[in-house]
Amino acid sequence: MVAQYIETVIERLTIADLYPCWELDQICFQDGEAYNHETLRYLLTNPHSVSFKLVESRIFMVGFVLGLVEQDTTGHVIALGVDPDSRQRGYGRLLMEYVESGFRYQGVTISRLEVRVSNRVAQRLYMRMGYTIVERLLKYYSNGEDAYLMIKSLFDESYFTK
Repeated sequence: MVAQYIETVIERLTIADLYPCWELDQICFQDGEAYNHETLRYLLTNPHSVSFKLVESRIFMVGFVLGLVEQDTTGHVIALGVDPDSRQRGYGRLLMEYVESGFRYQGVTISRLEVRVSNRVAQRLYMRMGYTIVERLLKYYSNGEDAYLMIKSLFDESYFTK
């Protein structure tokens, strides 16, 4: 048996990735919450975008994270998607680490995101990464489902105690 090596690379997500990102977004968010081309174009061309893609074997986008630095200097994780066939490999966590690092680089000290109340898998990931539920957003999604607003401090106190 020959072992197959799959190289994974994380790169900046740009407007050149619009269509592969849109296709993956459609797969990850099937219940009417996927973004249209215009919204993705806005997010990918926004000068405050902090977005990354995960590519396998230099060909296939298997994950992405879309983030924006808001006017109040809060980092907003807008979407995190990993192809269903590539889940449970730590890719979601890796993409979140990259977007948080990108936020820190731009001086962001608080990251926020919204997650479906029913999405326990994502909630566990975010909680393990230090996010806390601070509010329940009633009927947040177009199908009427509630969301949790979660936040995390990106401020690293150890930087000042060295």
